[in-house]
Amino acid sequence: MFSEIYVTDFHTLVQAIQAGAKKILLGAGNLDQAVTVSKGFIAEASKYAHEHQASVTLIIKAKAQAMSTLTLKPK
Repeated sequence: MFSEIYVTDFHTLVQAIQAGAKKILLGAGNLDQAVTVSKGFIAEASKYAHEHQASVTLIIKAKAQAMSTLTLKPK
């Protein structure tokens, strides 16, 4: 069972939650790339994770800026 796992696509997110992950770190590509996941992916990933009592932490990145995170917890 994972305590926290980094995922870059919905398929991996589903597998991680089914394996018992309760904390999802959601990003796009490698951690060194300046890319943030799409709004649609954030919405669907958050919905699925929260339906399964898992929290989602987003990696928000912009060019020439440091990485930021935002955690979305289930209600």
